Amino acid sequence: MRLLLVNVCVILLTCAVIKADNTADKETLAKHDAVLSRVKSSFLKNNNNIRLLIQLVQEHFDNSLKYLFSSKQYGSQYVERPGLAKYLLEASDKQWKNAFDVLKKFLQRGGTFEDGNFIFNVTGKGELSLYETADISDRYVSTLRNVLDDSMNLSKNLNKLYLKTFKNQTNFGDLEISHYLTDKLEEEAERTRELAGHVVTLQKMNSLGVALHLFDSHF
Repeated sequence: MRLLLVNVCVILLTCAVIKADNTADKETLAKHDAVLSRVKSSFLKNNNNIRLLIQLVQEHFDNSLKYLFSSKQYGSQYVERPGLAKYLLEASDKQWKNAFDVLKKFLQRGGTFEDGNFIFNVTGKGELSLYETADISDRYVSTLRNVLDDSMNLSKNLNKLYLKTFKNQTNFGDLEISHYLTDKLEEEAERTRELAGHVVTLQKMNSLGVALHLFDSHF
């Protein structure tokens, strides 16, 4: 009988400890959430703003993988365009870095992985295919044009975010993120101008027989 009472007391004591631990965990989480709420940017208290930022991260990841695959295709023994292959590989690295840079800013301003939907549906793929029949000079130009389109689309999405940040805090604005996006917009505008120059130059040279080889060797 005494042993039974001892066992019952042990069980009751264990349950009390577990309940106390759970209560402590809940209190700790509540305090943690309260701290996060105070430091969280007002911009990130709007779900649509969070969605746009996450889409920007995914756009960078998509571009990075697309450029990486295309770089390997243009650098292969079947195409042998090392200049464009090198350019696309550098662009891939830059897009990958930018994706993590945006994600870092998101977390820095109080965002968490519980905000929004962090399931990325990556769709990046190479510009060429195993059954490519188009003239390589045409595909070369179209690849650069597609990279230019990506840059212009990225600027458009950055501008959309920028306009939302350039508001007061009660309207979910954040001037710190606005300043961050300003630097990104200037950087992307420079890249767009560079790509547009490449496309225009190559289109003018495309009718010449050795133009593609010369252009690629000076990339």
